[in-house]
Amino acid sequence: MPTQPLETSFIVWVAALLIAPPLIVLILTEVIVRVSQQSPRLGHTIAIFRNVVLPLLLIRLILQFVLGMHPTAPTVVAVETVFLLVLLYALLALLDLFIQGLEHHSFQLTRVWGEALRTLTVVGVATYLLNIVWGVPLNQIFVVLGGALVVLAIALQETLNSVFAGLLLAFEKPFEVGHWIRCGPYGGRILEVNWRSIRLSTRERDIVVIPNRLLTKEVTVNYSLHDPLHAETIQVSFPAEYPPNQIKEILSEVALATPGVIPHPPPQIRVQEYQYSQAAIQYQIKI
Repeated sequence: MPTQPLETSFIVWVAALLIAPPLIVLILTEVIVRVSQQSPRLGHTIAIFRNVVLPLLLIRLILQFVLGMHPTAPTVVAVETVFLLVLLYALLALLDLFIQGLEHHSFQLTRVWGEALRTLTVVGVATYLLNIVWGVPLNQIFVVLGGALVVLAIALQETLNSVFAGLLLAFEKPFEVGHWIRCGPYGGRILEVNWRSIRLSTRERDIVVIPNRLLTKEVTVNYSLHDPLHAETIQVSFPAEYPPNQIKEILSEVALATPGVIPHPPPQIRVQEYQYSQAAIQYQIKI
């Protein structure tokens, strides 16, 4: 009589393992076919769950609930370790898709939050693996992690300052990829925002990397946040023998013919300074 519940449980698990996996494979295959038409990378990532993660999970369940092996048996521990590592790889690949943005979809995680989710995922899976699968006590795990964090905090003070500054910028969102900004002497269009720095493309087509900690200390000007239009002031000099009115008219025509300059309001041109030493007149153009 005492063996009846065990036999019933064995039959239930055998039936579940014979029925559920084929159904899950069929569902995932249909999802992959539909998703791959719009996002091949997402379809490839889901295929990892179907082709690798699911079979490993099936083997793990068979070892314990069909073959009756103890959860702490070396074979079970080895299979579960491989399963968790592959699951971690698949989850990180899925997170990378949402960090970089899916094709034909507007949803995209900011780089800072994406990196934070990746770190939490790695820490969560590693803690489960060490504590539940390998049986390492939590207090030992926390002691090791605490010591490692103290060493890292001392060795990477500047980097950690940039990381926390990146989190603050992610909350406030003063700029986004594609905005034109100026921070101190550096200005350009934002190419990338991550947990440590931002990357700018200047007008001279140079790439400038600014650590996030500097962005929180310097005054940052965003030219694209509220209004994409921006006034630019240019100074030029011409010989004094040319009439100022004629020079103003020529400068106005040149400014209006420049791509990106709008006709309303019209360019403002005025005489700014007469340079006696060079017999030249300096003009200021505001467009």
